[in-house]
Amino acid sequence: MWKTINDWRDQYPLVYDEPTAEGPLRPQHVIEAIAAKAAPGTIVAAGVGQHQMWASQHWKFEEPGTWINSGGAGRWDSRPRRDRREGRTTGSHGVVHRR
Repeated sequence: MWKTINDWRDQYPLVYDEPTAEGPLRPQHVIEAIAAKAAPGTIVAAGVGQHQMWASQHWKFEEPGTWINSGGAGRWDSRPRRDRREGRTTGSHGVVHRR
């Protein structure tokens, strides 16, 4: 299995345009730069969105329990909603609040 995954990595590497002095910073570059300066075992947390994908792809996680994210359980909007049938409010992070 790992041979197949490593073959895919070789065939489809993660690439992006390197930032230039006059151009914009690239989010991938910023994440890699922060990761290079971070201490081993640094815990990284990300909300829901593209930055979650960039962090998971460009931060080299070496220790278990150092990557915290929603795993796709977050909502697309941040407005709380009320489910009157259940008598509860669900917040932007899927936390259920009972009345």
